[in-house]
Amino acid sequence: MSIIFKFYLVFPIWNSVRTELSWTHSRTLTRIENESARLWYMNEAIEQNWSARALERQIGALYYDRLLSTQAKQQDLQPVIDEANHKTTALALTVKDYLRDPYIFDFLGLPSV
Repeated sequence: MSIIFKFYLVFPIWNSVRTELSWTHSRTLTRIENESARLWYMNEAIEQNWSARALERQIGALYYDRLLSTQAKQQDLQPVIDEANHKTTALALTVKDYLRDPYIFDFLGLPSV
């Protein structure tokens, strides 16, 4: 099935797509069959600033399912959250990631401010 058609089936209302996520995030989210899990991963990716790779890692590790299984036992919930944070901290995007190539404009001869 075409990726765009599958995207349309998952998100039939265009306004329900969060603009904070990239196309890669959205494409990854279309693979999740469970709608509540998909919504949870979408919101968590935005709140935790996960990259697409971090989102894929969390989906592959069944983070949502593990949280549901430990929700009855509140004391068991914290190790799951700590493990997820530890694994995705390095993959989270920061402002510096967007500024990869600094520009040097010395050749313009502008005075320093």
